[in-house]
Amino acid sequence: MSLLALVTLLLLAVAGAADTGANAATAGNDVDTNHSKGPGKNRPPAGYVYEVPVNRPLQRLPGAAVMMPKSSMTSSRITLAPVTYRLFVPGQGLQVEFTQPGYIQDGGKQQVAAFGPTLRLARGQSYDVTITNALVDPNEDNVPEHGEYWFGPGDTNLHLHGLHAATGVPSQATATEYKGDDNIFVKLKARSSAAQRPNTLTFRGTLPSSHLPGLAWAHAHKHGSTFMQVSSAHFAVLVEDDFEAWMPQAAAPGCAQVRKVLEGAPDAILDLQLFSFQYAADPANPANEKVNLDNANLQIASKNASNPYCCDKRSAMNGHPFMGALTQGLGANRFLINGGYQPRISLQHNTWTRWRFLFSGAKGFAAIAIVDPSTNQVSPDCEMQLIAKDGIYLPLLPRKVQALLLPSGGRVEVLVRCSSWPGKPLTLSAGAAAASVFSNSSFGNLFYPTGNPYLIQQELLASISVQYPIGMSSPSLAEEACKPLRPAYAADLRDSALAAAGYQLSDVVRSPVQFTFNRQFACEVNNQSFTFPDPNPLTMNIGTIQQWDFNDAVFHPLHVHTNPFQLVGFNKALLEAGAKPFTSNFYKIGDYYDTLLFPFYTPIPPDALTLRFQPGAFTGYSVMHCHYLMHEDLGCMKVVLFKCPGFPDDAQPANGECPGYTPPVPGTATA
Repeated sequence: MSLLALVTLLLLAVAGAADTGANAATAGNDVDTNHSKGPGKNRPPAGYVYEVPVNRPLQRLPGAAVMMPKSSMTSSRITLAPVTYRLFVPGQGLQVEFTQPGYIQDGGKQQVAAFGPTLRLARGQSYDVTITNALVDPNEDNVPEHGEYWFGPGDTNLHLHGLHAATGVPSQATATEYKGDDNIFVKLKARSSAAQRPNTLTFRGTLPSSHLPGLAWAHAHKHGSTFMQVSSAHFAVLVEDDFEAWMPQAAAPGCAQVRKVLEGAPDAILDLQLFSFQYAADPANPANEKVNLDNANLQIASKNASNPYCCDKRSAMNGHPFMGALTQGLGANRFLINGGYQPRISLQHNTWTRWRFLFSGAKGFAAIAIVDPSTNQVSPDCEMQLIAKDGIYLPLLPRKVQALLLPSGGRVEVLVRCSSWPGKPLTLSAGAAAASVFSNSSFGNLFYPTGNPYLIQQELLASISVQYPIGMSSPSLAEEACKPLRPAYAADLRDSALAAAGYQLSDVVRSPVQFTFNRQFACEVNNQSFTFPDPNPLTMNIGTIQQWDFNDAVFHPLHVHTNPFQLVGFNKALLEAGAKPFTSNFYKIGDYYDTLLFPFYTPIPPDALTLRFQPGAFTGYSVMHCHYLMHEDLGCMKVVLFKCPGFPDDAQPANGECPGYTPPVPGTATA
């Protein structure tokens, strides 16, 4: 069967399924059958269609209300179905047209956006997300549980990225049975025929009462198909502020000023989405096969299984159900913000606004700044004050920065204000001016003298207009005056803090964990490609401080599920050969992450980055991996066991928590 026939079959099957809404939908939100926006002869088959808005105000983009809900949102129902995404730019014509899995919001009227509805949770609150998998894969019965390349493109699941919560996996032997929580080993299977009823699963869990506020997100994480789904099968997760818990006046008096600003500032999530179509090298040259596999785009990931370097041959579909016409853009990458192309963002003159950035793209990294287009330099009229990374407050905040660095999966939260008067154009940019804040060499390194191949640039992400002020101007903020309280899972683990807690440095458990390279593409973990069950998982004993002397987060973003980690040291060689990581003020020792990339100009020195964990009470099996998700799908992932002492490895506590857990380094909050 041809690719076009398979795509048509799948789309028509979904359009006819009673569980998925029966009709086509456009970016106009409600169910509709209009596909005629913008000229063009190649119309997609009947099905869900998202017409990407161009230059539309941020607050008027499709799905704006569900991107930033004003009140608690603990439950949602969504359908994973093929959506055709079309970007038509006036004066430039059709730029992008392709089909891949997307989340359709099921709430009375079905709604098509470029993301799912945001969960808005308070600490200690429970959530549930019901997903119906309306994809069809006629080869479903032959899909392997695990493989080295892309496979099972119609299967899915859900990962709550950045939440400190239970793993839901007390044993590898029962990991594929979903019992709740953040179990990424489970598989929500595609239908093998359109006649079958779609499979549905409710993913559920509960945040601990000690959970910090901030931005997390959720996305598909079925090994073998993650890269092909995440860019459009994801949604934000917002843990609500609780200033009395984390910035109380009595315990954190230096936080009063920034707390007042945060309480009153307009608040927006900026979801930086990536449609990746650019080839790393000329695909017509067979010598470039492994280069293109390493830095794969959507075309490579969905390529025919006859390619000897791509795709597990046991799965004949290998992405065919949803790639369709691919792109009219001849291999260009496109960034969207909240599903819009180059939207318009308004700021009040000299007034603080809170921006929460999420890089939901499945690959790459970006440097982001507010730029004056008349000079193509970072605007001196705008100020960014960093508040949090990956949903975890900085040790001291706020911190003034000129630019932000976001890897795939990363989040940052900033306060922004601009003093330029109305009429002066500004841009939110991921171009050369932002990159220059971090490096004089466009993130080059000795292996890539012409620049880091994973850096993705787009000069115009959004246009910014400064409006006349409504009230009085916002006050300036005293930098690093606020020391917020911290839970034990994000306690300070630097040497001085360990000494103060009476924890001996000799008791820190050091583990040899590295990304390694033996295949000429992607990476492995400790010279091993992913396997499950894993006979030799990385083990962290609960009740200890764990340290990874990690070498390769300078090229590949390290992501660890369940527990975040603190950057407590680095090899001084990282400051040599033109890098400016610390003079940029964005990176500082003591910051916490769950997704870390440090992409600077240097050969990889021994023990490049020193990372420490204090695993919380949550037990069981999870994973760590490279968050260039084509690499994760290709095997750069390893199982991690958070082990409760006294319990067998494969029989951890059934309720997911280690009884009697006491953190070696206590948190500073009573929450």
